[in-house]
Amino acid sequence: MPETGRAFQLRAARLGVTAASDAIEVHGGNGYIEQWPVARLLRDAQVNPIWEGGDNILCLDVRRAMVRERAHEPFLDRLREAATSDLVRTRVDDLAKAISAWSALDPPVAEARLYPLAQFMADVYAAALLEE
Repeated sequence: MPETGRAFQLRAARLGVTAASDAIEVHGGNGYIEQWPVARLLRDAQVNPIWEGGDNILCLDVRRAMVRERAHEPFLDRLREAATSDLVRTRVDDLAKAISAWSALDPPVAEARLYPLAQFMADVYAAALLEE
């Protein structure tokens, strides 16, 4: 499931930057100066979104897998197998509806809406894996 890996790379890279930024805020001014190791965390976290590919590139990889390979179908099947709670099952159903709605959009609009869809895919997959 190629889109799973790319969606997770996208999500994890962004969450890393957010977490490092939050760590600096916790330390206040000390967190920002180079003498404290927290500033390095943010600098290092910034590399991941660049190194793994920009958000748009990762989203295009997700789109390619969904359009050409219909990779979202086994992905959704995998989520349904892993989900055990009503809450996560509901979110899997919501994701399936979101993918169907996304598939019906005109290509330029679909491309613009791909980032939030990829984020949603990664979040639902993480929730299903936590239940497994």
